[in-house]
Amino acid sequence: MPSLERLGRVPAAHLLAGAFCVGLALALLVRETHLGLGLGAAVLGLTALAAGSGRAACLAAALLLAGVWWGSVRLDALDRSLLVPEIGRAALARVEVTGPARRSEFALRVPVRVLRFGPTELRERYGRYYRIGNVFVRAIGHPPVMRALTEYALPREWLMRFMLRLMGNLTDGRTGDARDKIMYALERIVPAS
Repeated sequence: MPSLERLGRVPAAHLLAGAFCVGLALALLVRETHLGLGLGAAVLGLTALAAGSGRAACLAAALLLAGVWWGSVRLDALDRSLLVPEIGRAALARVEVTGPARRSEFALRVPVRVLRFGPTELRERYGRYYRIGNVFVRAIGHPPVMRALTEYALPREWLMRFMLRLMGNLTDGRTGDARDKIMYALERIVPAS
């Protein structure tokens, strides 16, 4: 039992942070996005409050489960990202240097802005969609706008479905139904950058 004795000498904060990090790493192997896993972590965390001598172990188990759940949820969100088709794609890039180079012992880092990547420009392909999202987020940051949206838009299911499709970029373009055509028109009106 010498390893358990050494474990007892590890500071609790290090043990808990390590448990969460191990959970995040395990999420790469085991994708569990079920809400039950998150709720189980919460229950274990609450149990740790009532536990006496086993509090650190109970909290470590809760953080391990929370790490697996949170890591899985984030990986799922990354899998649904619009930029997934761009991952792993190699092409010529045209960049603009935006700041001074930083040199370290093993690396040279130069901050750049990608102007063109491959045959199509990223800004051309995704710029309008992100611009609409930025305008929407900026608008709901103002209390009067948020109050009006909550009072008038939230009760209307058709409007909420439209907003979710717009924010999720779930459109068929010109070939879809009337909502798709409205979204297509909105994207054409908004400037790309």
